[in-house]
Amino acid sequence: MAAGGNLCGVRTEETLKIRIGEAKNLQPRKEPRYSRNCYCIVTLDQEEVFRTATVEKKDVHFEVPRNFRTLSFYLFDTDLIGKDTVLGKVAIKKDIVQNYHTDTWLPLVHVEPDTEVQGRINLEIKQYEFIPDTDENEFSNTPKLSVRILECTDLFGCNGNGTFSDPYVNIPPDDVESLVLRYWLGPREDKNEPPSKQDLGSLRLRVCHTEDHVFPSNFYDPLREAILGIKDGQDVRTMAAHILGELVKDKGTVARSFVRVFSHHEQVVDFIKLVVDHEVRSTKDPNTLFRGNSLATKSVDEFMKHAGMYYLHDTIKCLVDEIYDDRKHCEIDPAKLREGESLEANLVNLRGYVNRIFAAITCSAMACPTVMCQVFHNIKETATMKFPDDNDVCYTSVSGFVFLRFFAPAILNPKLFQMRNEHPDPQTSRTLTLISKAIQSLGNVVSSVLFLEVISSPSRAQGLPVDSTIVLKEGMLSKRAQGRSHLVFKNYRKRFFVLTNKGLSYSKDKTKTTLGHIPVSDILGAERLGEASFHMKLMVQIIQPDKLLYIQASNTVAEREWIRALRRVCQSNPHRATKYHPEAYVGGKWLCCKERAEKSEGCTPITEVPQPKCVNVAIDCDREMERIHSLFLVYLEKLDELQSECESQCENCTAERTDPELWKHRLMAINDIRSHVISLEQEHKQHRKITHRLTRHGSKKCPWGPTQESPDLFRRLIL
Repeated sequence: MAAGGNLCGVRTEETLKIRIGEAKNLQPRKEPRYSRNCYCIVTLDQEEVFRTATVEKKDVHFEVPRNFRTLSFYLFDTDLIGKDTVLGKVAIKKDIVQNYHTDTWLPLVHVEPDTEVQGRINLEIKQYEFIPDTDENEFSNTPKLSVRILECTDLFGCNGNGTFSDPYVNIPPDDVESLVLRYWLGPREDKNEPPSKQDLGSLRLRVCHTEDHVFPSNFYDPLREAILGIKDGQDVRTMAAHILGELVKDKGTVARSFVRVFSHHEQVVDFIKLVVDHEVRSTKDPNTLFRGNSLATKSVDEFMKHAGMYYLHDTIKCLVDEIYDDRKHCEIDPAKLREGESLEANLVNLRGYVNRIFAAITCSAMACPTVMCQVFHNIKETATMKFPDDNDVCYTSVSGFVFLRFFAPAILNPKLFQMRNEHPDPQTSRTLTLISKAIQSLGNVVSSVLFLEVISSPSRAQGLPVDSTIVLKEGMLSKRAQGRSHLVFKNYRKRFFVLTNKGLSYSKDKTKTTLGHIPVSDILGAERLGEASFHMKLMVQIIQPDKLLYIQASNTVAEREWIRALRRVCQSNPHRATKYHPEAYVGGKWLCCKERAEKSEGCTPITEVPQPKCVNVAIDCDREMERIHSLFLVYLEKLDELQSECESQCENCTAERTDPELWKHRLMAINDIRSHVISLEQEHKQHRKITHRLTRHGSKKCPWGPTQESPDLFRRLIL
C-alpha cells in the first residue's frame, strides 16, 4: 500500500488562519489634528485575497488556492478626501511562516517599485565556443552567448502602474554554461542607495499555516476504524477523540475534525451523546454546566455550526441583511453617543431589532433540523437526570448552546457564519454587538421556554409532529370569501391569521373567537396567484384537498414570509400536492391552461421546498482524517507519556481504588492509535522521499530562487 508509487493520488491542501492585531508607532499625518484611518490588504505573492475594513482585531481564514512564496500585509491610510496612501508592508516567506503562529510584532518596511518585483522567468542560455565570423568568414575563438526568454509568468509591474519600465535581461559574463531553467524573480538590490533608517511602525500578526498531504481513502481505514468503533455504554476515556483532547490544548481543533468524520459516517449524535454525558457526570454545580471550553462544548458548537447553517440562514439572515443595509443608530451608551444622536431614538431602534430577531428565533422551532433536536433532547435528558432538583436545568442546558453559542455568535460575526461576505463597518459592528448581548440575556426568559421545549422534545428528536402548539406566523391578511362569485361586493375581508404547527386559523381580530381552521394535514401547498385572476396583487393560494383558500398580503415582504412559513409547515405532509394552477378558475375555466373541469389536475409543478440540510458543503473525510493523524503525530511524545501512565496503572491498580478494566481498555485504545499513526507516517516519509528525488530545480514547479530548499544560483541576473 505504498503511496510513493502513486503520487497522483496524493493531494496537498493548505489553509491560512490569520489574526491581524493592531498597528503601533505609525508615522503621524501631515495634519496632526486628524488621526489615521487605516486598513490592511493581505496578498499571496501579488494577488489580493483579503481587505479589512479597519486594522484592529480582524480574523482571516481561507483555503490557499495555489502554491505561493510570500504572504504580505500592506497597511494603507485613507485621508479625508478618500485617497489611499500605503504606509508600509510586512512580507513573510512561506518557508518561515510557521514561526509566527503566536502574536508577533513585525516591523513595517517601505513599499517601492523595486521591492515589489515578483514573478517567474523561463530562460534558455547557450554558449557557443566557435562561431563563424561574419566579416572574415572564419571561425572566431571568442565564445558567443545566446539568451532566449521563453516565458514570463506572475509578473508585477515594477514601476507601480502595472507596466514594465525596463524590460531587459542583464547577465554577467563570468561562469556561463548552457542551461534551460526557471527562476524566481526577486526585489532588485540597489547598492548605491543606503536603506532607510526611518521607523514606519509595527503590525501585530498571528499566522497559522496548515499544509496537509492527503492520501487516498484506503490509507486511513485502520485509523478510521479505531475512531469510529464506539459502543453504547462505552467509557468516553477510551475514545480516540477524548484521548487526543487530553493531549491538545485547543479543544476546538480536535472537535472540528472528529465531528466532521462522525457526521460523514452518520454517527455524530452517538458521539456527542458520549462526550456530553461525560461532561455532565463530571460537573458538580448546575450553574457551571457547559460553561467551559471542553471537548463536549466545542463538539456541540462545531456540530451546530455544521448541521444548522441552513437553519440559521433561514431564520435570521434576512434580518441581518436589513441591519447591514439600514445602518440605523443603536448606541445606548451615553459616553459613546455622537453629536446629533438621540438616546431615546437609538433605544427604539435597538429594541425593534432585538424583538424581531428574538421572535424569528422563537418561532423557528419547526424548522430546526431533526438531528439538532436529537442532540438537544439528549443534552436535556442527561442534565435532568444529573440534577433532578434543579427545575431550570432542562432549559438552561439547551439555551446555553442555542442562544449563547449559536445565534448570539452568528449575530456578532455574520461573516464567520457565512451570512455576509464582508465585515461590518464600525457602526454596524457596534449594533450587532448590542443585539448579540441582548439575545444572550433573553435566552432564559419565559417567552423562550416553549421554543426550548419543542426543539428538545422527544417527538422532534424522532422527527414526529410536536404535541405542543407553537405559533409560527401571525398577522392581518385579506381573505377572499369562499363559495361566492368573484363579482360579489365585499368579497374580501380583513382577518387575523395564526399559523401554528397544528394548522392555520383565522378570526376577526386577535382577541376574537376563531372563525375557521385548516389542519396541517389539509395544507397541501402554498403558491402565488397570478394577478390576472382577480386583478389584485400579492395574492396567495393555499391548496387544500377539495378547495382553495385565497388570501392577500399587505406587501411583498409579508407575502414572501407567509408563503415560506406555509411551505415549511406542509413540507412533511405525505399528501403534499405535486401540481397546481397558477391562475384561478374563472368563467368556467382555468385562466392558466383553459381547462374546463374545475377538479382537473394542476398544470404547473409545485414549488420545491428546500429541505433543512445538515451541511452546507460536502465533508472531505480523508482530509479530516489527515488532520487527526497530524495532531496525534505532533503530540506523539505526550501520547507515549499517556501510554506509560496507563501501563503503570494496569500493573498497580486494585479494584478497590480504581477500575482496572478502564485502564486496560484505555491502554488498548492508545496502543492501536499509536500503531496506526506511526504506520501512516511511514507512508508519508516514503512519499516525501520520492517527491524529493523526482523534484527538478529549475522546472516550472520548482524554479531556482532564494529559498531554503533552492539556492540562489543567479543572484546577479537582473531583469
